[in-house]
Amino acid sequence: YLAEFAQKKIQESVIILAEKIKDKNEAKKIKFIHQYVHQNFFKVYKLNNSLTEVFEQGYYNCVSGSAIFAIILSKLNIPYQVVEAPSHVFLLAYPKTEKILLESTLPEKGSYQFSHSIIERYIADLYKSKLISKE
Repeated sequence: YLAEFAQKKIQESVIILAEKIKDKNEAKKIKFIHQYVHQNFFKVYKLNNSLTEVFEQGYYNCVSGSAIFAIILSKLNIPYQVVEAPSHVFLLAYPKTEKILLESTLPEKGSYQFSHSIIERYIADLYKSKLISKE
């Protein structure tokens, strides 16, 4: 029953989202998707939870939240990349072009678009810290 409910909820959301975002630019699409998913799927942040709890109680964390976003982005044919840190997971939408961070754990402002200059400064800082090589 839960699997059918989850599939139906995702499919209905994708249909609604596809219509609502069709004339928006990439950044506005991601912002709208972020707001929609938080309003319709997520109720309470819970550090430890399972994907089924998103559909049962609305409990989510960075992993389950990112999974919901990834499923929806995939169905909307929006490219994304999963970014994993030692104790966190988030998505990068349009990773080859717009590089829009999609953060499931921030209900209010969970999408950020990084300018080219911010990316260059970040890479320079990583290099100075010897975390990456010039290559």
